[in-house]
Amino acid sequence: MKTLRIIFLGLVAGLGTVPIPGFQLFFSLGLSFFLLQGETSPHPVPAMGSFAFGYFLMALHWIPCSLHVNWTQYGYLIPFALLGLPLFFSFYYRVGAWFIPWYRYRLPFRIFWLALLWALLDIIRAEFLTGFPWASLGTMWTTCLPISQLASLMGPYLLSGITLCWLATPYILLSPLYTKRYKGLYGIFVVVSFIGSFWYGSHRINHLSRAAVHPPYLRLVQPNFPQGVMMSKKAMREGLDHFVTLSTRPSDYPLKAVIWPEFDFHLSPERHGWMMDYIKKACPAAGVLITNGFRYGNRKVYNSMMAFDHDGYGITFYDKHRLLPFGEYIPFRHFIDSILPGQIHKMSGGLGDFTPGDAPKLLCSKDLPCFMPLICHEAIFSGKFQTKETAQAQWILNLTNDGWFLHSLEPYQHLAMAQMRAIESGVPVVRVANTGISAVIDPLGQILLQLPYGEAQTADFYLPAPLQEKPFYALVSQADPYPIICWIIYLLMALKFVLRRRHVAP
Repeated sequence: MKTLRIIFLGLVAGLGTVPIPGFQLFFSLGLSFFLLQGETSPHPVPAMGSFAFGYFLMALHWIPCSLHVNWTQYGYLIPFALLGLPLFFSFYYRVGAWFIPWYRYRLPFRIFWLALLWALLDIIRAEFLTGFPWASLGTMWTTCLPISQLASLMGPYLLSGITLCWLATPYILLSPLYTKRYKGLYGIFVVVSFIGSFWYGSHRINHLSRAAVHPPYLRLVQPNFPQGVMMSKKAMREGLDHFVTLSTRPSDYPLKAVIWPEFDFHLSPERHGWMMDYIKKACPAAGVLITNGFRYGNRKVYNSMMAFDHDGYGITFYDKHRLLPFGEYIPFRHFIDSILPGQIHKMSGGLGDFTPGDAPKLLCSKDLPCFMPLICHEAIFSGKFQTKETAQAQWILNLTNDGWFLHSLEPYQHLAMAQMRAIESGVPVVRVANTGISAVIDPLGQILLQLPYGEAQTADFYLPAPLQEKPFYALVSQADPYPIICWIIYLLMALKFVLRRRHVAP
């Protein structure tokens, strides 16, 4: 029963990932009562895993929604989709509690060790295997933009650690193990650091200067194209007719680009020449059409972002670099095919897997400022796409299709992470989603324009200017320090394991 109680507290804490102002208090309550339970727990390591399981079960409860494209075929996978990642991540936190036994440290420093552990585990979740840093604590501050500005200094992972220190305050005040003097000192630390962070963020929002550029006008297209539609040629023509109708609506501005999202059919003019007519129709006369589509070459297929001019000429492209397991490829494909040949396919359809692109890159086309392309979940990675080349980007373009997950929590969490990328990089983010939520985000994370979920709409907007100076975190992340940090952690864990084995050996 105690395990179920701890899982329930994790579920309560997971409500803090709902991007609504004030929901951070749910994490505070769940965490504080978990810590109070842990004071008498003889098994703190498995308890940490149980709490993390509940947290991620709530934060990622929308994953089974992706199976709605074919419930009859994929229905049996619902328990695995619902429980798989929470169970997997709970193992991270069990191992983490063994590696950094925060519960053994002296009381004045116990919470700080737990905060450090949580921040390091956020980094490992972003790097280990394919990486999936969803539900990082720091992201919850997108509902309080002055606090979220700390990401410009330290990124979302250290912000997660500070957030945990703040939200553990009820535990410190309620626990009988802490003296009144320490409770007072901790309260002063929380009040001073929170107010100082709020002041820094407010000052940054109100006083930072933008680069002086002539803003081009762009149109984002949110077609609300349905998922799981059988892609006959007729259905694809009807879909493209819908796209063209939205793209060619009259505009009050001289458009430099029309932007289509990621969507659920195979746009590939090189394979289907008839599609080029639709591309030419949708492209503005003096600009480009930017869209998601497929590229083929050397028996490989790429999930790509492509730009075309009014004559149908392909100007530039980007092949998705960070593919989604099971959605775009099957991990350990050769091993699985040796057991179940030809039986397991990726969720996005088709018999084969996508091939990852070579690396993040910068795209430039005609009169548009150069931009960093991100396809779908690539926007959840902090600093991973910041290189010396992409650091020259004047804006970030994220094409995505959140229609896989219906009207769940996922599109709102995904939007919040796009806001964090804007704050960290100091450049605006344009997010174009098939079903929503499409948005234009300024370099301080403020949403300037937003289209609601589930509506077919277009929006014409001027591209916001980037900040004149790069944030400190953007400069640091160009060196991509996270893989090095992870390897240091792995080596220290291995060393601790070896020393412990020697210590217990007879």
